[in-house]
Amino acid sequence: MTAVLGFQKFGAMTAAFLLGVLWSLGHAQGATKESARRAISLLDYIGRDYVNAVSDKGQIISDLEYQEMQDFSALIGGYLGQNEHAQKLQHAIQVRAVPAKIKTIVDVLRIEVMSQYNIVTYPEKIPDLVRGKRIYDQTCAQCHGQNGNADTPVAKSLTPPPSAFSSPELLDQLSPFQAFNTITYGVVDTAMPGFESFSEHDRWSVASYLFTLRKGLPKPEQQVKPLMQWKEALGKSDQDIISFLKNHPARVGLNSSLGVSRDVPGDVPEQLSLQLSAIRHMAGIQLGNTHDEMNAIGAIHRAQTNMTKSLEAFLSNEKKRSIDYAVSAYLDGFEPVEALLVAQNQQELVKEVEREFLRYRSMLSGQSSREVELSFNQTMISLQKAELFFSRSGELSAFSTWMGTAIVIFREGLEAILLISIILTCLNAIQAGHLRRWVHRSWIFAIALGVGVWFLADNIISGSHRENIEGFVSLLACTVLIYVSFWLLSKKDAKTWTDYLLSKLKKKKTASVVTIITVSFFAVFREVFETVLFIQTIKLNSQGLGLWIVVGLLTSLFVLLLIARAIFYLGAKLPLNIFFSTTGHFLFFLAIIFLGQGIHSLGEVGLVSLSHMNWLSIPSLGAFPYKQTVFPQVGLIIIYCISLIIFYRRSNLPQAPAKTEQVA
Repeated sequence: MTAVLGFQKFGAMTAAFLLGVLWSLGHAQGATKESARRAISLLDYIGRDYVNAVSDKGQIISDLEYQEMQDFSALIGGYLGQNEHAQKLQHAIQVRAVPAKIKTIVDVLRIEVMSQYNIVTYPEKIPDLVRGKRIYDQTCAQCHGQNGNADTPVAKSLTPPPSAFSSPELLDQLSPFQAFNTITYGVVDTAMPGFESFSEHDRWSVASYLFTLRKGLPKPEQQVKPLMQWKEALGKSDQDIISFLKNHPARVGLNSSLGVSRDVPGDVPEQLSLQLSAIRHMAGIQLGNTHDEMNAIGAIHRAQTNMTKSLEAFLSNEKKRSIDYAVSAYLDGFEPVEALLVAQNQQELVKEVEREFLRYRSMLSGQSSREVELSFNQTMISLQKAELFFSRSGELSAFSTWMGTAIVIFREGLEAILLISIILTCLNAIQAGHLRRWVHRSWIFAIALGVGVWFLADNIISGSHRENIEGFVSLLACTVLIYVSFWLLSKKDAKTWTDYLLSKLKKKKTASVVTIITVSFFAVFREVFETVLFIQTIKLNSQGLGLWIVVGLLTSLFVLLLIARAIFYLGAKLPLNIFFSTTGHFLFFLAIIFLGQGIHSLGEVGLVSLSHMNWLSIPSLGAFPYKQTVFPQVGLIIIYCISLIIFYRRSNLPQAPAKTEQVA
């Protein structure tokens, strides 16, 4: 009964805590995110339209437009409260600052708001262009025109006139995300209403469809594959995409000498036009291809994009944002594809990329711009090597899919299976086998909760949050294991062992039972996020090879079960004092591993500053070449050795009960 109550309390408290944290995060964001979205919509409008209100010499061009800018900046201040940059924007408009200065303030404030309120520039579900066209024709065409030219009788009667979405000049400044915000909230003091009553999916579908109306945009060709993922493209203007494509001329098939003239709207080389069309029409995705931004090359591109943003933030003297982008580049971009590289014998490339990321992040704290840029270039070169490898290797082979899955499951599950097996063997040895079912329920609960929380919080838990969770859970598991290890080693002989542990359980020592359940739970829960992410990445890079993922899963589980069986066998054959002593030492060894892995995870998100040193690098054993991981591990080993000497010199053992009996 004690075990039942302990497990129920532990499970309920853990689930309530984790779900409560996620709910509070979502609730806190939800209470302010709406205002932040409205502020961003107005910022985008000011950024585009201020040039129609004030000239480059600070002279008012249109009283009506200028009054609108003042009104909108005041609304932004109301939405964001006491925000320094919002106040700067309001003041700059009041003194008729030149458009270039206003644009700078708008850009800085926009980035700040999106970062602070965790606003993303894309939806969860892929927009439907067919549905977007249908809604546009029914709702928008009477003002904006069937072809987006805004040359209709209704449009001619409106002041200011509706936007012409066929205009390259407009689409070069506008992104689908900005269009989505305008569709959602409308534009104050104009004929453009808000359409909040439309579903979010419908609004995104219309916003995406608008960009297929660009004058001169060719129809997408099936053989042209988009070089930018749809989620990223929804946050980019056409000019942003064209600039991106120009920076990758070889991949576009573009002669690097060709340029894009900003003086002639629509003056875009044919190769760029076809690529822009493929991106805006979301080619492949609309045809049913779900091989989206989570594939390997897409993940590398995401890492490269965030690295570029990191450098830009650093050069703008925004070091915190710079570090955040660098962390995201690794955790959300490169780390998910590490298992794919390892499965294809690219361990050295993985180490190289990790080393360059660490060096770059460490330099952001206080190095000169030149040193940071040099480190940035080296990191990008390493990422390009990974991109080149994936582009040459293409989809994963059946063997690589099998091997990658097996490696991931074995690596993430080894520590867990060792701990669970040892706990179950110990329970058998002390005649408490009936508690085994609570251990099983504990790890099953951990898997179910971990996977459930991962899917529930897919938009809340970023790479950095995932590493935070893994880091802190690892350190907690380390603490519990050290306690259990000392507890085991403080007893000497088999009879004392059995009598002592039985007396603990018999006397309703709930803490002892909960300790067992806690170790079982966290041994599994800490690995769930990583495992789900890695398997998802492998799946998206092995189209049509789902069977080999299952085979890899079964292979690794078979090996892990053999290891568990070996532990059960040794537990039954070895004398209890030897088994418990060996178990105690091994649990401490696992604690050392968890300590290194926990500190390393926190270092990856910037909570701990990592300093490189000449040392072994074996991540699966918690060995990393950093002072911040090595020194605590060495210190803990020294303390452990001193404690063992003290334990073995003690002569006063706990008094065993007169009679031993099985726990009821």
